[in-house]
Amino acid sequence: MCKSIILSQRGDTYVSLCTQCKLVYVWHKTVMLTFKKKQFKNFIDYSIEIPYLDNLFLFPDGSSRFVLNTPSQEINFAFTEEEWLDFAEAMREAHYMQEVYQLIG
Repeated sequence: MCKSIILSQRGDTYVSLCTQCKLVYVWHKTVMLTFKKKQFKNFIDYSIEIPYLDNLFLFPDGSSRFVLNTPSQEINFAFTEEEWLDFAEAMREAHYMQEVYQLIG
């Protein structure tokens, strides 16, 4: 992996940017996603616009979780409300910081 800078951190979600190859890494617990700049923006646009209540599911442990589908049907993310709020805010903040770094640098 390249040398990276942290763009955002909220709860268990970290977003970093590689200063060399410009890839964006989204880390959430045991999952790491890797995006090019445009892919990251598309992921933010897609995930933030999903109606929260429409994607709440009751899990076997009795808790409700927000399920974020991915392009691969076999892979979905499940967030508690607090995790989802942290994840969504980290995405927005990271996108903003990515733009700031691009302007200064």
